[in-house]
Amino acid sequence: MNKQFIYTILFFTYLLLSCNHTSSFTEDDIPILTIDIHKKQPVQLSSLLEDISYTLLDNSLDEYLIGEVDFMKVAGDKLYTSTLNRLLVYDINTGQVIYQLNNYGEAPGQYLSITDLIVEPEAGGFELLDKKIK
Repeated sequence: MNKQFIYTILFFTYLLLSCNHTSSFTEDDIPILTIDIHKKQPVQLSSLLEDISYTLLDNSLDEYLIGEVDFMKVAGDKLYTSTLNRLLVYDINTGQVIYQLNNYGEAPGQYLSITDLIVEPEAGGFELLDKKIK
């Protein structure tokens, strides 16, 4: 028999067997929080979360000021913030800016809109998704 045919059969067998995995995770494991939006009652964050901490972000320079935030992501000890077509990366422990990316434009290596961010901690970097550049 052809080796490629055998590898194909083995591959599809593996796929079929791996799709049978049943998770031990059930809906009972998910805490459900019901909030009546018609009642204007203050809610303590401590009643919703087990641990709350905050970090004062560096705003020592005007270029570090944050306006409208498109998204924020935490990965490891870094906070990634997309705002006004730029990306600010903060040290989550100190609040200091580690890195600023402000390459707005249409040239190679530039972007028109930061749509999302993929953090790659093993490589020590990240990738930006720009839907407007094809």
